[in-house]
Amino acid sequence: MTTEKVNDLELVRLSDYFVPEKFRTVPGESSALLGGVTEIQVEFNIREKFAKRLHFDFSSLLIIYGYGQMNDKLCEINEHKYVRYLGEGVLKRISLNDCGERFVMVFELSDAPDILKAVTADEVEKLLNNCRHPNNEIQYRG
Repeated sequence: MTTEKVNDLELVRLSDYFVPEKFRTVPGESSALLGGVTEIQVEFNIREKFAKRLHFDFSSLLIIYGYGQMNDKLCEINEHKYVRYLGEGVLKRISLNDCGERFVMVFELSDAPDILKAVTADEVEKLLNNCRHPNNEIQYRG
């Protein structure tokens, strides 16, 4: 996505959707497993420059997997307090894609076109550096 198109997206606060206290990363091999009934799957696609800002171990593939607790803002999009695999709601997953100073946040829906918003790279850095991380010897900093 070009910088102009990213700048055209509505800029929102990432903290309206996720806070470090209610967010956790998981190893890549665990990303296919289901999270809790009130957790939404989140995938971060990052570039090398942004990776240098992170202070924890992660896959060298520059993809970080995680789960965030559903909050009021996410429940509004999902139309339910539980995630899709319980047969409720429309929100399948959220991805955040590194576009430099901003990330494109993509809400993947089962019954409508994706919703795209923009968040700052600083907010993504704050979330990822301050959330819960697994102690896993398989992971390493890339």
